[in-house]
Amino acid sequence: MQQPSLHDIDLQELSPASTTGAALQPLAGLEGLKTLPVNLDVHLGTAQVTVGDLMACRAGQVLSLDRTVAQGVDLVINGHVVARGRLVALDDVFAIQLTETPDLQALR
Repeated sequence: MQQPSLHDIDLQELSPASTTGAALQPLAGLEGLKTLPVNLDVHLGTAQVTVGDLMACRAGQVLSLDRTVAQGVDLVINGHVVARGRLVALDDVFAIQLTETPDLQALR
């Protein structure tokens, strides 16, 4: 495998007037973000186990988590809890019934 070679680069200093492109338009409140897709994760809880415990697991075995049913689940975006709820079944799929939501009125 060939080693990468490092070399200096010559950078020219730019003046603010030399930038190109359209000016950024400010967002009108949160309107500009409403169609932005994000991944929403549901955090049920955690369990601390050893690798040996995992290797010994068999189908049908139950792993206990660190949360009670009453505590519900966290809805998480980019590592931040944005709401809470409880796990339910909706027909034949899992669903979340929201129990705590952020107060977004202040942001509008």
